[in-house]
Amino acid sequence: MGLFYKPKTVKQVADEFPKQFNFLKLFLFETWTKNTGVAGAIDEMNEEQLDMVTFIGQMIQYLFAEDPNDYGEADAEQIKRIKRIRKTLPEDSHEIMMRGDGEFSRKIVVYTLRIKTYLHTMIDGVEWLKTPDGKRTWDILQIYGGEFPEEVNDKAFNKLIKQVITTRTVNQAMSK
Repeated sequence: MGLFYKPKTVKQVADEFPKQFNFLKLFLFETWTKNTGVAGAIDEMNEEQLDMVTFIGQMIQYLFAEDPNDYGEADAEQIKRIKRIRKTLPEDSHEIMMRGDGEFSRKIVVYTLRIKTYLHTMIDGVEWLKTPDGKRTWDILQIYGGEFPEEVNDKAFNKLIKQVITTRTVNQAMSK
């Protein structure tokens, strides 16, 4: 990075963001499934393990303010499981996020949603805040954003990405 830091353009940040967004979601998914002891192939999991994996996936979708009606490639049975889990998802997610080890997870969510908001408002205008995506994002930031009052820019976001990469590397080395 050097002594003089030149901030990235909105386009540069926007071009990098989708990969970073997916990487951070994957990191949280890996971390939370490992912490719950759920591992292995989906087709080898029992109902309880499937519920846990589905819950973690839905929690990530909720916390990153993604469309709750996007079921991806889920079959009818999975959609039924998802709908059951979603009934208490905000409360359950909040309980997990507020646990002692949840600060880093909250920081990941807040920083990511702040960069997302920055990009959308710069590209789409402030009207984006009135869209369903903008409202979902705002709602999550209202819950967790106050804990991290510092401004998030591309430099701070990239620092967070580096922290996640380091943490993931250490976690992988320790599990071998």
